[in-house]
Amino acid sequence: MKASRAICMVCDMFVSQKTHFKARFKSKTYYFCCDECKHAFTSNPYRYTIS
Repeated sequence: MKASRAICMVCDMFVSQKTHFKARFKSKTYYFCCDECKHAFTSNPYRYTIS
């Protein structure tokens, strides 16, 4: 079975949901391609989640 894919909220790359780079915000899990993108998101999650 293929791993589910998600999109890195910072750089819009496809990532596996098995990645080690993830964070929870407002009861939702977000996945990232690298530690730098995860850090950017956790520093200011509203920047990446408000439409």
